[in-house]
Amino acid sequence: MLDHVISILPHERQILLYSATFPLTVKNFMEKHLKDPYEINLMEELTLKGVTQYYAFVQERQKVHCLNTLFSKLQINQSIIFCNSTQRVELLAKKITELGYCCYYIHARMAQAHRNRVFHDFRSGLCRNLVCSASN
Repeated sequence: MLDHVISILPHERQILLYSATFPLTVKNFMEKHLKDPYEINLMEELTLKGVTQYYAFVQERQKVHCLNTLFSKLQINQSIIFCNSTQRVELLAKKITELGYCCYYIHARMAQAHRNRVFHDFRSGLCRNLVCSASN
């Protein structure tokens, strides 16, 4: 769809692209549609000070087991886990709770007031784990 819109724009045009993250899809879009792009990166490092990120490449059926291993082997003060869909958010939060860990969740289908309350409680330390959607 976006390719079609760009194809009907004048050849001499300005395209501005804003992204909080820089996944491969954004990089591919830039290479395809932008001439001599100028990139502004406000983050000196990928991870904020005091924050440790973990990435594990596992098969779908191994993900909950991998999380359980991380939780049991590492001393984690708080965690935020991102999922690709609202359905996965609720399912993962339920599975983490079933493993015996306190887990809150938020996603775009929830009322904003409820999301604010959950996030406030998470920041206050009432629960150590939060599952949320990476997109709407």
